[in-house]
Amino acid sequence: MPQNLYSSVLIAAKYYGTKLRLVFLWACIFNLSQMVLAQGPAGYTLCASENGTFTLPAKSHIAYGADNKFKYLFNQTGTVTFNNETFGGDPIFGTVKSGYYKLANGTETPAVLSANMLQLKNHIKGTKLMTSNAINTASAIIQQNIFVIADNDSIVLEAFDLVDCYEKLKGPIFLNVATKGGFPNEFGATDGYELVRAVFLIQQAILDYVYLPDN
Repeated sequence: MPQNLYSSVLIAAKYYGTKLRLVFLWACIFNLSQMVLAQGPAGYTLCASENGTFTLPAKSHIAYGADNKFKYLFNQTGTVTFNNETFGGDPIFGTVKSGYYKLANGTETPAVLSANMLQLKNHIKGTKLMTSNAINTASAIIQQNIFVIADNDSIVLEAFDLVDCYEKLKGPIFLNVATKGGFPNEFGATDGYELVRAVFLIQQAILDYVYLPDN
């Protein structure tokens, strides 16, 4: 509850008695419970309610959503409004959402990228299946670490291997039955396209970060 609203209720309670004080107490408890119930992605800190703003203390990764369904933006600075417009859509319809941030402290590593690409590969092969939410979580971690995809030959080969595995078992993206008509570019959505979005992310990163003159 905003500070000015607290002040208004307190002033009113001074003149209108016990009943209004009880209303104020209930409002405080309700507001606190909403904050306690809000659970963000692992490692992220709650910073704003839906449509609220927050000034990031430094370059940060940010998340918006609820109930393990989030949309992410990476390497952000300045003041952010946590709403559907900023994040390009609603990560979970009909649910009150919150905003979260995590400092971009340079901990992105090929090892983390590798581990999450391996999870996707195992899912594609059917050796260890993932839920839609788990695929989205892995995809978000890959997005956060994608900038190190060209750091060494091993991680580059793993990226190619993942795309190759998908194409052999599912068919090429945009040519197989599931994606021939295209697919929504809404990371975090649970619409049946979670896997293809994650693989396409890797495919695009190969073009953006590996196929460069210096490489």
